[in-house]
Amino acid sequence: MQYTRITNRYTSENVVNNLLSNRSKLVDLQTQISSGKRISKPSDDVYASISVVSANNSLGKIDNYLKNIDNAQGELDTTEKALLTTIDSVHTAKDLTLQALNASSGPEQMTIINSQLQQIIQQVKDLGNTKYGDKYIFGGLQTEPTPFGNPSSATATGGIQYNGSPDGS
Repeated sequence: MQYTRITNRYTSENVVNNLLSNRSKLVDLQTQISSGKRISKPSDDVYASISVVSANNSLGKIDNYLKNIDNAQGELDTTEKALLTTIDSVHTAKDLTLQALNASSGPEQMTIINSQLQQIIQQVKDLGNTKYGDKYIFGGLQTEPTPFGNPSSATATGGIQYNGSPDGS
């Protein structure tokens, strides 16, 4: 039978190495506690670091999605308000037209109705030029000129020409 001799020097070196190792672990734990983070540098835990980077990328994408959703919701709200106001204007124009068709409408009433209809036309044209941010919401892909009502876009009959994107664009 063979015996291994354990010397005092071996025991001392082993104790010192264990103390240094434990001291290093203690320093790492104190750093984690004081920073509130388990990983202070990627070399602390490579796999966990990769997970952290991946999670941060995912959070960044989610933030962008949320910003895009908020922007789209704002644009939809603006569009809805413009369309509802336009519908109300069309109903008012219909009522004024029926009132003008009434046989008892005289020249003064016709002038007043005409003035009111001109105001409604201007209001609807302005609603057609509604912007959300720096984009005309009814201009399609066109950003300039305004979709409706530039003085140069009036037709020969006094109508209003649409300057936005053509159908299907």
